[in-house]
Amino acid sequence: MQLFLPYYHLDGIFDPVGAILDGLLQFGWREGMGDDPLILVEPRPERLNLGKDLGADHLIQLEPGMKREDVAGMVREIVNDHGLLASVVLEAAGVVEAQKLGLGLLRPTGTMTIMGATGSGKTVQLDTYYELLLGEQRVQGSNLSGWAYEPAVSIINSRRFPLEKIVTHSFPPTELKKAIEYSANRIEDAIKVVIRQE
Repeated sequence: MQLFLPYYHLDGIFDPVGAILDGLLQFGWREGMGDDPLILVEPRPERLNLGKDLGADHLIQLEPGMKREDVAGMVREIVNDHGLLASVVLEAAGVVEAQKLGLGLLRPTGTMTIMGATGSGKTVQLDTYYELLLGEQRVQGSNLSGWAYEPAVSIINSRRFPLEKIVTHSFPPTELKKAIEYSANRIEDAIKVVIRQE
């Protein structure tokens, strides 16, 4: 069972920070993981719907005030494997709360990949004895993944990936400020905002 955490609900505010290529990562992961089901955890309904269109098997909508234990219970129910959680967690939100949640949803011997950048000086506390030593969990980072650009471009060029569902707004370079505002503030339910070449 795979778990994908693209965005996380933080203190009543939907945090818009996510992986630049979250849809491509999900699609690429889906292609390479065979029959393992994919769970998408996300606060925004339109992103959940998009995740379903892109191949997520199960959707968990984060609600205000939801606790890690609540989400873990839903994941356990979906996984249905003797109370175990996800074997792989991909965190792409770039917020400490999502990283904490991801660690709490990882089964023993599972692997968590952190793709979202929190910025310098942010920390996540974990139980190195229980989680890493006894649980044999693996936590790894993935920064820009330069090796992934060629396969990503290949997927885009193949037209197998419905890019038009991910890119909701495009602007010319002369409207850069407006594009940033749309992306940062999720104006008109912006998912991915791009600057197009003129």
